[in-house]
Amino acid sequence: MLRIVSVSLLAAALLSGCASNKVDKPRYPHSDTTIKYQVRQFDMDISKSFDRLGKRMLPEEQGKALAREYLMYCLEKEGLLADKDDVNVVDLDIFIDYQQRFVGDETPFPLDKMVNPTMQFVDKHYLGEDMLFQQVSPVFDAHNGNNLVTTVPLSGLFSDDAKLEYHYLAAIVNEVVKNIKHDRQYDADAFTFKTKGMDKAAILAKRQSRSEQAKAAEIRPVGLASPDYIPADVSAPFIAGLNSTDRDQRIDTDKSLLKVWLNSDALYGLVQKQVLDNYQSSDPDALEEATWALKALALSGLEQYRPTVQLVADKGASESLQKYGQRYLLQMDYHITLAKKIHNVSTMDPSLDWRGNQLSNMLRSGDDDQRMYAIKDIARNYGKNPYLLAQLSQILDNEARINRFRFQKQDNFYAWICRILGNSENKSFQPLLEDMAVHSVYKKTRKYAAAFAEKLDG
Repeated sequence: MLRIVSVSLLAAALLSGCASNKVDKPRYPHSDTTIKYQVRQFDMDISKSFDRLGKRMLPEEQGKALAREYLMYCLEKEGLLADKDDVNVVDLDIFIDYQQRFVGDETPFPLDKMVNPTMQFVDKHYLGEDMLFQQVSPVFDAHNGNNLVTTVPLSGLFSDDAKLEYHYLAAIVNEVVKNIKHDRQYDADAFTFKTKGMDKAAILAKRQSRSEQAKAAEIRPVGLASPDYIPADVSAPFIAGLNSTDRDQRIDTDKSLLKVWLNSDALYGLVQKQVLDNYQSSDPDALEEATWALKALALSGLEQYRPTVQLVADKGASESLQKYGQRYLLQMDYHITLAKKIHNVSTMDPSLDWRGNQLSNMLRSGDDDQRMYAIKDIARNYGKNPYLLAQLSQILDNEARINRFRFQKQDNFYAWICRILGNSENKSFQPLLEDMAVHSVYKKTRKYAAAFAEKLDG
């Protein structure tokens, strides 16, 4: 258990008009019941203003784990955390939206140096199926005049940026806990009113009914056994192009590789050979081939070829080629992350062909460009596929109701999902589209949801 000194978030510096967003609350009689809390769901989205930056910051999963651990510690310390024998318990669903930001992130030339993140949280208080209370916090952002004052000693093998980031994670957690404390009396009043006349067994049954219902159906891939999920005949035309005696054809093949995600060593071994055969040449045509082959190798995202890209960045025959190598190294860092997600066979399903599985993984990647590329391919070629339709409906249902930082610019993406679901001829998607037409936080999504819900009704 973490031992951390108190961290305070000074809300007095918030701009006027940034008050938290709360549902209208009915009034209940005052109660002297003491209630405690159970964290039923805790989720945190840690996104970046620039994906290739932030190497010295906390990895996403570690940041989430530390935030949750600190939340549980704070609730226990404040006497708010329920144990297994408590009956008067309110369940909490907590979501924290956290965007890492960097010096110069509003310019084309950001630096790998952290500045104040943008943060927000949503907390919902439940008794069974009844939501007693919810709030959406203001956005805590230094640009909006918000000041964070914290003291978080964190020992161990952490970079200065990682310690600073934990400083901010602890601050937003403390703000969550502060709001839970503030609303405890209201929760007690509502809990007592809604459980009047119930015995212990009835109260537990009421809470359990929501707990079971909250386990929403998810797309759970079976997973494939082999990393060689792409058929050999998919790579064969590229291999033939790279084996051509015509340099222009080899370069055209390199260019075509920039648009696909393949993982064939037989294929990229030939691309690597192109680079090594040409990167120290004095022939301009050979250097052009080395440049395009180098780009194809880097954007493959296959980590085993990184030393080759580094070699050209260090020892290319020309200063221009070395600069290309340095640029491609930066791109390769992020493409390695993407490639691991797109080629992840543990998240693939045997019901899909190789391309369908890639598209499914692109949707899971969290990358704006990959998701948009995938959604358009699905519209063209997989518009009636049950697995992908179910995945898209789940994405729409999970993401389009809350204005999350990661997805604020993806209104067009959600509109595409509405279009695909509406064109599927599957009427089971009509209730979701009708709901999105009212409750999506995105204007274009609401418009498309309404139009395609009506189409399914026809």
